[in-house]
Amino acid sequence: MPSNLILSKKEIRKASILSKNDSDQEFKKWLKKRKSGVSGIEQFLRDRSNNIDSLISSIWVTSNLAEKENVCLFAVGGYGRQELHPYSDIDLLILYKGKLNKNIRTSIESFISQLWDLELDLGHSVRNCNEEEKIVASDLQAFTNLLESRFLYGDKRLEPVAKKIIEKKGLWKKNKFLLNKIEEQEQRYEKFNNTEYNLEPNIKSSPGGLRDIHILDWLLLNYSRKNHRLRNLEKILSETERRELKKSKLWLWTLRYLLHKEAGREEDRLLLNYQPAIANQLFPKIQNSNSAAEKLMHRYFRSALNISELNSTTIQKFKENLVKPTKSKTTLKDKNFKLKNNLIELKDLNAFKKNPSLMLEVFVKLCENPKISGIHSHTLMKLKESRNLINSSFRKKKKNNDLFMKLLRSKRLMVTQLEQMKQLGILGRYLPEFGRVTGQMQYDLFHIYTVDAHTLQVLRNMRRLLLGTSKDTYPFASDLTQKLPKLEILYIAGLYHDIGKGRGKDHSGLGMKIVKRFCERHRLTKKDADLIEWLVKNHLKMSITSQKEDLSNPKIINNFTEIVGNEERLNYLYCLTVADISATNPNLWNSWNESLLNDLYFKTLNTITFKQESFKFSKNEAEKQFSFKTKSDQLKVKDLWKNFYPSYFKSHPPELIKDHSLVITKRKSDTAVKVFPKNRDSKTDSLLVYTKDRLNVFRTIVGELDSQNISVLEASLYGTKNGYCLDHIIISDHKGDPLELNKDQIKEIELRLTSSLAKDKLNPKMVKKKLPRHFLTLKKDTQIEIKHDMVNRWTQLDIKTADRPGLLSSISGVFAKNNASIKKARISTYGERAEDRFCISSLEETPFLKKSELDKLISELKESLDFETV
Repeated sequence: MPSNLILSKKEIRKASILSKNDSDQEFKKWLKKRKSGVSGIEQFLRDRSNNIDSLISSIWVTSNLAEKENVCLFAVGGYGRQELHPYSDIDLLILYKGKLNKNIRTSIESFISQLWDLELDLGHSVRNCNEEEKIVASDLQAFTNLLESRFLYGDKRLEPVAKKIIEKKGLWKKNKFLLNKIEEQEQRYEKFNNTEYNLEPNIKSSPGGLRDIHILDWLLLNYSRKNHRLRNLEKILSETERRELKKSKLWLWTLRYLLHKEAGREEDRLLLNYQPAIANQLFPKIQNSNSAAEKLMHRYFRSALNISELNSTTIQKFKENLVKPTKSKTTLKDKNFKLKNNLIELKDLNAFKKNPSLMLEVFVKLCENPKISGIHSHTLMKLKESRNLINSSFRKKKKNNDLFMKLLRSKRLMVTQLEQMKQLGILGRYLPEFGRVTGQMQYDLFHIYTVDAHTLQVLRNMRRLLLGTSKDTYPFASDLTQKLPKLEILYIAGLYHDIGKGRGKDHSGLGMKIVKRFCERHRLTKKDADLIEWLVKNHLKMSITSQKEDLSNPKIINNFTEIVGNEERLNYLYCLTVADISATNPNLWNSWNESLLNDLYFKTLNTITFKQESFKFSKNEAEKQFSFKTKSDQLKVKDLWKNFYPSYFKSHPPELIKDHSLVITKRKSDTAVKVFPKNRDSKTDSLLVYTKDRLNVFRTIVGELDSQNISVLEASLYGTKNGYCLDHIIISDHKGDPLELNKDQIKEIELRLTSSLAKDKLNPKMVKKKLPRHFLTLKKDTQIEIKHDMVNRWTQLDIKTADRPGLLSSISGVFAKNNASIKKARISTYGERAEDRFCISSLEETPFLKKSELDKLISELKESLDFETV
């Protein structure tokens, strides 16, 4: 569109829409025709920018600004860089000299108004040249915008003004710009937990995103301006590094372009519900959408890691050139390394080629000397150039194996150095099996980090347990870690526990085989190797048993004890489990999971130590609790207990039975409801409900709790001989932690439940809540496993389904409809998946053995859970 052609507003709008549609169609054609590369994206972004240039030019003309003197227009931000994605902001700077007269002011207002009418995402500033000069002196963002500004239209005599302003002496001089940009980046990183590996990364702002590249571009621009030029600037980034950066940038540009189109708005978060659609466009040959999404994210994470590494090493080079180092008293006496500005550096920059073992030794030195700030940029470059020397022969050498074990046994900075080794590509070369899982993700909400990021977080958690820095959160694990005889056993098990993932097999069994080779190569004793292999193979056993099994069942404890065998294994496994759970997802560790894990630990330890079955609760033990009560109380309790079945007494500690009995015998109506807050003996809140047994009792309780945002974690439901039911329910907030309620809030819960249960015919609440945005994206068909238990006379159903609001109520409704009585329930949520266990019996108090009845129940459960209205 020629800038000298004056169009009407209607024609401009039409031209804008046509240009946008043409650009989108061309992009789709390119995407389908391309083979594997994405270099074409650069031209598309430039074309979009040029089209917007033409559009803005026409409006500049129609607004009578073309012939005005002393006013001009600059493109800034992404538009200034010509990185214009479908819904990117159009950032403009209108610069004028002197004062704006009414005529020009009106024209500018018309210009901005017309741009708004075209529904452009506009950001604009209107500033006097002197005003701009003052603002950029104190406002880093304004200065950065001017630094990368692009002249568009207007009085050409003002075009050099921007250049004159940024070249002014004293403006963001020396290291001031660098230090402010570093601080800006650190603050941005904190918003994303300082990791590239979030499940839903922000491809613009997350560590390893486009902003990390922008930072480098800004530094290069700033230190190339007149009066501020840095010596040897051309050596800051090598040609190889520039090519690597560009390759990663083109990939992120393509993702961002597709993300904007998929979202229909400016969206830089690569959300789960967009990942499959984008992946299918980039990898059309992969039939399975989840596999395509995993490949997409694997490639993204690899690019992010590469960008992060280039960002950190380049910033360090700028710091070495601009920032005066603080004096350090640290000394390093070594034949191969020296200190330069408190950074470790090779004495001979060709030493890695002569002695490749030094590539491991440098990280050992950093562990041994924690006051050293890092690795000098010259040595970093040589590390990157020489890392291909880490090959099969290198990995077999005893000297290198000993150095790696020395690093694992380091008392300080072990995980920090492993993370740096990973970022520099050293760890993945020394341990190719680790390199294989770098960037490996699982397409769910449970595992929120990639395998490599999760693994290093497990090791970091272990270190925190040892140092006591996480004792408030993990008190018992912190104490137990101190008692472990060899910490490297724990660390190696942590390093290898998930190493077998992503190969389509049982990752625990495969991991055991892989770690066996590690132990053999690193010459560990057979005893230590056997323990490490056992830990890797069984690393999930303790969490699964504690969270899914009935720990009041002695058979469960005895079976687990047989697997564990001795106290040493139990201690290592407990510490590994705590570190693993916390590193999988920060929301997983809560008071409930801690209490389950501790319960399993101490019951297992008791069985190991005393060579006897886990302690069984009994009615006799409960009777002892009433020895100090009045005769009247004792008689009331005995009358009550005549109606209770033995299973109730076997399942609960005597103290709890006493509390339940006193509440029930002192009730003033048919229904008794009591909330028992957490106390010294119990880290969880529990709820007692005693009422007449009838249809929908449990569903009514669940609906009322759901309406008050209270979660059910576990339920034990008992029928009585006189037609009542006693429900003992563990409750929590939505995170699985205690509710922290005051007396008035507890009273309100009790009154509302009592009121809901007061009717003869119950009408359960169904609380309608918005479904999570990822529900449809991650939803999988419900799986139900069936097991008949003839001892307890019930049928056990393990239901795996998509988690959603009202799930427990829906399941309870199907059970009620099919005359299935819930005896026990264990509720577990893993990201987007619910894995709940229900033990149910028929009206005759028997398992669901009739095939027709069971088939009908299973069919209706699946229909309810898989086809309910979304």
